[in-house]
Amino acid sequence: MEYNPVQNIPAQRHLEKAGKGQMTDRQIWEVWHLAPTIMGKPGLVAQLLLALGGVRQEQLITTPWEKIKLEGSYPHILLNNSKGRSNYTVGGRDYMVPLNETAVVLLSHLKRLYGHCSYPFPGGTNGHESLTSHMSYAAFNRPLSRFHKHLKNVMGSSSGWFTIGMIRGSISTRMNEAGVSKMVKEKIAGHNQKDVTTTHYDMWEYKKEKQEAARLWESYLKKIISLPYEEVTDRLPEDMV
Repeated sequence: MEYNPVQNIPAQRHLEKAGKGQMTDRQIWEVWHLAPTIMGKPGLVAQLLLALGGVRQEQLITTPWEKIKLEGSYPHILLNNSKGRSNYTVGGRDYMVPLNETAVVLLSHLKRLYGHCSYPFPGGTNGHESLTSHMSYAAFNRPLSRFHKHLKNVMGSSSGWFTIGMIRGSISTRMNEAGVSKMVKEKIAGHNQKDVTTTHYDMWEYKKEKQEAARLWESYLKKIISLPYEEVTDRLPEDMV
């Protein structure tokens, strides 16, 4: 059996560590264009995380289809804001994240693949997906190792080690470059704030502002992923330089 260098790392701790690294433009390009093919379902998760603009991986994979609206004037996903709980599907307050056109396209593709399942990212393997359970956190370990080996041995990439948790932190940093205010960025990211007004906020609060932020982020992302690979650099966001 091939040795997996990340197999002994606890999944949730490995995925959610703020400040542990920022993705370069090259890494964003590589994840977007290569991860879905090389990593399979976990790569599709990474791609959608990039499109959504800063949500937690645990929130995304535990959200059922019934909380996702792809049609109408305001496509959105309802995520459970339960950081720190053992089960992300219960015990927290839902909050709404608008879907930009890119996210709608990705989710529509997943709907065609897994619309018969309860979750966009069902557990199980290809052809044997679970109808009622979502994929596990441990499902990311081997595909991530395979992805890094492909980048090094096939692409000759100089990119450093990438983790799924880096997507959220990197987007948070880059939102400033995209023109998104800190307040709206934190609403999309589901950051809990301690004041009374925020504690009792309506999930539809800042609806227009969040929708515009989703569009701004989509435009920013497209500027990176639309480049030919040979023109992509190892640039970090301005705040990190």
